[in-house]
Amino acid sequence: MIDKIKLMLEKYRMLILYIFFGGLTTLVNMAVFFVLRFFGAGTCFSNVSAWFLSVVFAFITNKYFVFDTNKDAASGFFFQLISFFAARLLSGAIDTAVVVIFIDRLGCNELAVKLLSNIFVIVFNYAASRLVIFRKR
Repeated sequence: MIDKIKLMLEKYRMLILYIFFGGLTTLVNMAVFFVLRFFGAGTCFSNVSAWFLSVVFAFITNKYFVFDTNKDAASGFFFQLISFFAARLLSGAIDTAVVVIFIDRLGCNELAVKLLSNIFVIVFNYAASRLVIFRKR
């Protein structure tokens, strides 16, 4: 039984780590957003600031812990950095549009909107990271 669990953990190691660090990234995103909102910052500013800090955190954790690509040459690092931020820029733009439209324009609950938007962001970002940015070459 223990051997089966070890095999499953090894098989799904990357996904488990992505979910763990993705959860921490989401926590960073939500915390920054709501702290800034608490102090009176606008929705768009709060979301973009939360996006930036969570993307920096996510890049470091994805590169060095989830996808284990810390042995790459400098050229590989810059490709990963640029493609990571480009993919996150797309999901961040969609996230910001959703947040601004549903919170500022439609008056929906901030927590519900941020949670639902983050679900989309997590799925999109995992696919981009796994299939393009950190794929083994």
